[in-house]
Formats: sequence, structure tokens, C-alpha cells
Amino acid sequence: MNWESLPCAQEIEVLFPRVWRWSAYSVHHKVELTSHAVMTEVGLIVIDPIPLDEDQKVRLESGAPVQGVIITNANHFRATGQWRGKKIYTASLDLVGEPNLEILDPESLNVLGLQIISLPGGPGGEIALFDSEKKLLIMGDALVNLPTRGLEVLPANYCDDEPLLRKSLANLLALNFDRLLCAHGSPIMTGAKLQLEELLAKF
Repeated sequence: MNWESLPCAQEIEVLFPRVWRWSAYSVHHKVELTSHAVMTEVGLIVIDPIPLDEDQKVRLESGAPVQGVIITNANHFRATGQWRGKKIYTASLDLVGEPNLEILDPESLNVLGLQIISLPGGPGGEIALFDSEKKLLIMGDALVNLPTRGLEVLPANYCDDEPLLRKSLANLLALNFDRLLCAHGSPIMTGAKLQLEELLAKF
């Protein structure tokens, strides 16, 4: 799908200092698509971007220029084309050949000031991103937090291997996080690690 055909977010929300969120409902995908930006030690980082109103994009970049774009799986190339000239980082080999793309080594420890955690079993190249200073975990598709359903593991029909994904998610419990952001659904602003632990215990 061409990025210009995706829904365009009209506003940016400041979740807490140095973390932003924007979202829009996609009729095609039948779900809210959410993007984030985080200020790290190296600068402003955009994650899984959907189209953003140009005035809001200027507002986001007014504090500091974007240093790079990270996409958390093969399905989230989304509106990276709106960030022309920025380096795009992914662990998905399915996207080899896209311009300005850098493939992350699954054994890499970090990129652009964020720790990378590979999540085998999810969609191709699925990763999570961890900001230890903010106690913040940023997810792609592996976890979904829709308002009417709460925190869930991505349904099996969207996974490469759902039991393996659950094992991968259990490894996240070794991290010291309290907040959790998803590419689909509401942010969890406190108690996120406990919620994930309780979710995985159900299996």
C-alpha cells in the first residue's frame, strides 16, 4: 500500500517528556495505526511512522531534527517516505532494496540510543525497543492494547509462530520497564511489566 493512501494523523500527543505519539484509524486495516517519536541521547527518533500532517511534522521537528526512523517489522514501512533522506533501520530482510535502508543485525545491542530486542515468532523482523532511562518499552505488532480488549499477544494468524512469540515476549520481563507503547492501541503509562507478566501467565 502506498504510504500516501494511509490515513493521516492530524495531531501529535505528548505522552510524557521527550516522547510523542500520533495515530489515525485505518478503514483498510480496521484498526488504529499508531506511531511514536522518542528523544534519545543521539537525538529525535521516529518509530513506525504513519502519515503526519505537515504542520504537525514541523512542530515535532522544531525541537531537534530527526536522526533516523526505526521500523519494528516488515509490515511497518508505512510512511517512511514522508521522512525523505532519513536513514531507516529495520531487522526485516523482506525490505532489502528500499532506499536509505540499514538492516539491523539481530545480535546488535542498540540503535540510535535505543536497545533492540529481537522477537522471533512475530511478523518478519519483529523487534521491540527499550529506553532504560525512561523505563519505556516500545512494541511493534507483538503486543496489541486495543481499548475494548486490553493487552493481548498478536493473534496467531498474524504471527510466524505464535508459541515462539510468547517465549520471546517472556524475555522482555528481564527488562526494567514501567511504560509500554504499542503500534496498535493505547499506551500503558504505569505498571506495564506487571500487565505483561499477568498476560503471559495465562498461557
